[in-house]
Amino acid sequence: MKVEIPSNHSGSINIAEFNYNGNKFATGGIDGIINIFSSEKIFKEGKNLEPDIKLIKNAHNKSILNLSFSHPIYGNYIASCGHDKKLIIWKEKPINEYENIYEYKHDSPVKCCKFAPYQYGLIVICGTLNGDITIHELQKNYQKWNFHILKNIHENGINSIDWAPAISPIDIFLTDEENSIEKNEEKSDQEDNLDDLEPMKFISCGNDGYINFFVSKKNTIDSFSKEKEICLGSIPNVVAFLNFVGYTQIVFACGLNNGKCLIYKYLNNEWKNTYKIDVKGDICKLNWSLCGTYLGISSRNEKDNIIKFYRENMDESWVEVI
Repeated sequence: MKVEIPSNHSGSINIAEFNYNGNKFATGGIDGIINIFSSEKIFKEGKNLEPDIKLIKNAHNKSILNLSFSHPIYGNYIASCGHDKKLIIWKEKPINEYENIYEYKHDSPVKCCKFAPYQYGLIVICGTLNGDITIHELQKNYQKWNFHILKNIHENGINSIDWAPAISPIDIFLTDEENSIEKNEEKSDQEDNLDDLEPMKFISCGNDGYINFFVSKKNTIDSFSKEKEICLGSIPNVVAFLNFVGYTQIVFACGLNNGKCLIYKYLNNEWKNTYKIDVKGDICKLNWSLCGTYLGISSRNEKDNIIKFYRENMDESWVEVI
């Protein structure tokens, strides 16, 4: 089903995101405004739809570049970032009212922001156009935000960041005992892990043509270090981890400016490019389904903006879903 709705922005939209439950839909525009819609109203009212909320007060004064919703276990939070160098965290107070509860101004425009998996707490990561990464965390007493900066991660700027899943996949071909042994071996030198969670990990990509991998050995925002890098030879615009708990491998996709989408899997303790999807245009956004290996790819060329959907076959090839 296709639905067209008015943008309610005085200019183009840079980012559009659904929340975790899919019942809210937010847009960020070059006007610095965030519009939040009820998903139910989108399909009922279509072209006559007005946003339920417009975040204007204490908001951005330049173009918004990225939005991220938190997991609802903590309540409804939205992170926004943009050309004014700000990260803003919004919290829903009464229904249909959001308040700016935290604001941090970086040294350069903020290209991307993303909430961490909820198991680690309320943590937001940001990537800036000067190549820095900042990690912001709301302390457990819910009184204060702390942050940590990783400097000069990508020369010429960061394009995208994403968190690895908090829970590692379980190999369905191993017995429960074998899975338990394998898990314990991996965790033997990670005494500070939280229960059965993986150490916090994220990936970033930038205009230098690299993907970087970071891990926090102590599961704290100030203990991240780079553990690996991949040189692609082309500019990666976006990276996105698969977060389907029923899958047996850790997987991420990388969209390049030359129209190639690379699928990487973690096999035999290393990342391997297992498939290449070829689309026409500059890939600008990737979205995984939460149930199954379905991948949405957004790209743009001189004439059109295109969205295509792909799924993985049993032989690990990828086909377009018509």
